[in-house]
Amino acid sequence: MRIVEKIADLKTIIKAQKREEKTIGFVPTMGYLHDGHLSLVETSLRHNDFTV
Repeated sequence: MRIVEKIADLKTIIKAQKREEKTIGFVPTMGYLHDGHLSLVETSLRHNDFTV
């Protein structure tokens, strides 16, 4: 896991993933992580190359 604190850094990371034609999954949590979110993260990890 990588913790990214700046939007500009996240954009750079995502651009690199897109250049490599990797699929990207996004799981918004709105600041509160619960079991439903964890289920979505697990699904995203199974179906995508990269998860945010």
